[in-house]
Amino acid sequence: MDISIIIPYNKDRGYLDEAIFAAQNQDFKGTYEIIVWHGDYGVAKNFNDALQVAQGRYIKGCAEDDLLTTNCLTDLYEYADGCDIVCAGAVNFTDDKQEKYQSTVPLTIRQLAEHNTIHGGTVLYRKSALLEVGGMNESMWCAEEFDLHLRMLDRGMVIRVIQSVVFAYRIHGLMNSGLGGSTEGNRIIARHKIKQDILRNYRQNNNKIKVI
Repeated sequence: MDISIIIPYNKDRGYLDEAIFAAQNQDFKGTYEIIVWHGDYGVAKNFNDALQVAQGRYIKGCAEDDLLTTNCLTDLYEYADGCDIVCAGAVNFTDDKQEKYQSTVPLTIRQLAEHNTIHGGTVLYRKSALLEVGGMNESMWCAEEFDLHLRMLDRGMVIRVIQSVVFAYRIHGLMNSGLGGSTEGNRIIARHKIKQDILRNYRQNNNKIKVI
């Protein structure tokens, strides 16, 4: 199996069917499976549980409220050989507007920690690399990909950036990221603290990122 698409969730916020439909309608000519994994846990544990049964050599994650573009697997897989992470561009969208975001990779781990320039939704992972670092941090309820990417690249794993748009990131009022306009102050403060804790762990780390 070439790729496993993992859609982890603990609550359908009304977009799950769209996410599954987009995953099913890939123009990819290789082999892939779709694992829709529901559990009464956070994203990280649901993702990790699905990872244990995934058959693909590469893993593509997708939140249940987001969408893969039809070219997603084709474009990412084309450049996956020889690297552990492939990232690309995305479209961040609401009901009435959209904005392109292009992943970029700086020279050092410290720079990535400070600016978080990899769009988490665009990434294709080599499964063995994910297993090597223990998958996502299950103690986290947000910024899981940010933490994961820093841990992988700090281990010397190799990343490649491509210019394709492979992902559509939905911005709405029920999302965990806080971008949906939530006024729930304690939650926003807690998220900011988590990101600051991640940054603090890597602030003095000037290890070079291996980009191909």
